[in-house]
Amino acid sequence: MDIEATATGLTYDDLLAMAEDNIRRDLINGALFVTPSPTVRHQRVVLRLGALLLAHADRHGDEAHAAPLDVYLSHTSVVDPTSCTWVPGTPTGSTRPGSPDPPTW
Repeated sequence: MDIEATATGLTYDDLLAMAEDNIRRDLINGALFVTPSPTVRHQRVVLRLGALLLAHADRHGDEAHAAPLDVYLSHTSVVDPTSCTWVPGTPTGSTRPGSPDPPTW
């Protein structure tokens, strides 16, 4: 899988202004990374991993999330992981600027 990285100096505002076109984009230190759609094998692994993460999160009072979900690390670093877990109260990122914890659904 080829990953295209472009050093652009972009910010989260620029990322939000991009078209809603289902293209996966990550912003790391202002560099834009564009990746192709995942393979079927990747999706199988993600589904199994997601089930394990959800079971773990449920047992420990954490949260588990699947893509798409922007994880805001800084104004120039925003990633869209395939899946992630969230331990409430940890300051490792948020789903929007200035938010210490992810939104509650």
